[in-house]
Amino acid sequence: MTTLVGVTKCPVGIAHTYMAAEKLEQAAKKLGYDTVKIETEGASGTENTLTREEIVNADAIVFGADVAVDDIERFDGQKVVFGDTTSAIKDAKSLIEQYENAPVYHTKANAQEEETEKSETSKGQQNPLVKQLLNGVSHMIPFVVVGGLFIALSIAFGGHPTSSGMVIPKGTVLVSYEPSWYFRIYINDSYFGRIYC
Repeated sequence: MTTLVGVTKCPVGIAHTYMAAEKLEQAAKKLGYDTVKIETEGASGTENTLTREEIVNADAIVFGADVAVDDIERFDGQKVVFGDTTSAIKDAKSLIEQYENAPVYHTKANAQEEETEKSETSKGQQNPLVKQLLNGVSHMIPFVVVGGLFIALSIAFGGHPTSSGMVIPKGTVLVSYEPSWYFRIYINDSYFGRIYC
């Protein structure tokens, strides 16, 4: 039974982290791995945390991370493919196939590289306040989209912009309520259909 484990992490931890994990899982299944476990380090914390035992027993280890992975010492002495979320999303299969030629990761040998990486990532990491604002914006986007759809529908039904907002001329759309739990819709005095409640 072959096993692939990995870690995905992006600076914001909202979308790319989870998209990269999904693409790695799909590619690993296509390549014949029986078990796939991807640790995601996102905005809501770490999910599917890998244990040292799972890491040691894995047949392949792949990272799709744009920033430093938490508790990277767990991977000491193991072959690890280091990729970013973009490569994991766009071409996860080739990222996994790089495992055969991957170097063995050693914590002490990479201490100097980690210091450089930490200084680079600390420059790129976002303030927690900015992170929360971006998270709020992500949750707000569906409301903005639906608002745009409502505006488009009001224009499609013959709405005209006025100083008091969008106005739909009388007789353009008529909704009549029927006591049998449905609405009849008329557009330009022509029967359009029903909406059941």
